[in-house]
Amino acid sequence: MKIIVSSKQLAVQLNEFDFKNDSIQAVRAENSKLFLDSQKKTVEIWCEISEFRARIVQESVKWDYIKNLVNQVDEQPIVLEITKNFVSVIFQY
Repeated sequence: MKIIVSSKQLAVQLNEFDFKNDSIQAVRAENSKLFLDSQKKTVEIWCEISEFRARIVQESVKWDYIKNLVNQVDEQPIVLEITKNFVSVIFQY
């Protein structure tokens, strides 16, 4: 799945998770929204979907690293390439 999303919107939504006590376990996309599901909550992020897969169940992806990364950059569109085992964050300067 490839998603285009605002870096700041992603940062705000990822800051809602307590990554010390919870983790994102599934990612799904529908109707121009990206949903991040953990055991305790679900957040939704407006996005543009460029490669669609209905749902991806993740086992060991560290979304807290992505949160730290996007909290350090200026507002810009970024591409998330999401698979079962990893998330790539693509910036363009």
